[in-house]
Amino acid sequence: PARVRSDIAKDVPRTFPEHALFAAHPSPATRSLQRVLEAYARRNPNIGYCQGLNFVAGLLLCVVEEEVAFWLLASLVEDICPNYHTTNMSGLKIDLQVLEEVGNADLSKIHAHFEDIGGDLSLVCLPWLLTAFADSAPCRVTFRFWDMVFEVGAPAVLALSLAMLLELEEKLLACDSISEVMDMMHRGTKEQQPRWEVVVGRAQRMCTGTGAVTYDRISMLREVRYAKLR
Repeated sequence: PARVRSDIAKDVPRTFPEHALFAAHPSPATRSLQRVLEAYARRNPNIGYCQGLNFVAGLLLCVVEEEVAFWLLASLVEDICPNYHTTNMSGLKIDLQVLEEVGNADLSKIHAHFEDIGGDLSLVCLPWLLTAFADSAPCRVTFRFWDMVFEVGAPAVLALSLAMLLELEEKLLACDSISEVMDMMHRGTKEQQPRWEVVVGRAQRMCTGTGAVTYDRISMLREVRYAKLR
């Protein structure tokens, strides 16, 4: 549809403008990005295009060819993060609930603080989940994240989110209002200078053995919540 093409055309120049590949517009890289996003919109008209996918596709194009980027984008959107990018974002809402459950004990201080100031985890986690951290970490770190995501699947996305929340816990607890939380997130996760190696290591442990965010547990918790929607 014309609207989808128009939305994509608006977002392509906004995608990593500081990166050498995308700094000039138009360029081979920006044309490639536009083609990938338009091709995916045709493949999946239920989603069409959702803001955030430009960062995912753009970062993929930094390391793989156009066709590979298309199929990796499809795998992320359809298999690993299903229904995150639909109009009602049902999958995203469910995974936010799953994240709260698997992190219930570890996130008790953040939960209590957010209740006091009238907020919830979506304020912090939404941009991470919508872009699989594509715009929230330095490229070299995001690629390490994605190694986990494409190997392990959905548990890695949630484990990385949980690990990042724990890494930012002190700064989140220091926010006295929702506006301060929003201001902190508006400045971006990179601005908070998290210890990326700590985040990666913690997330890897969560996804293995008896960790809190294993594939079987995430699948079960998702299914319970999807069943309630049927």
